[in-house]
Amino acid sequence: MFNSNFDLVLQLTAAGIVVNGRTSEIDGAALVTRRVMFQQDSNVAEGATKFGVPRWGDNALPAPGFDEGQALALGTETYKVTGATPAYATFTWTQIVTLETS
Repeated sequence: MFNSNFDLVLQLTAAGIVVNGRTSEIDGAALVTRRVMFQQDSNVAEGATKFGVPRWGDNALPAPGFDEGQALALGTETYKVTGATPAYATFTWTQIVTLETS
């Protein structure tokens, strides 16, 4: 089963939102892409994260206009699934995260 989550509290630095999360390892599937997006009021930041399974992230996503507090986080991952019938599997998730300055 595909499962990924952002850390509940993310750091907001001068470089942007430091994106971190965790993904479940999936037998027979290899991560191909991961993209994330954040929205806070009318501010939107989006981009790719560093790959990693189960832990991922640790890169800052530029986020001009963002402040401490809650933000909507959206993520999508695509996997190449091997087996008798190879396929791609994509899933998305959303959650509320808290942004804190360090």
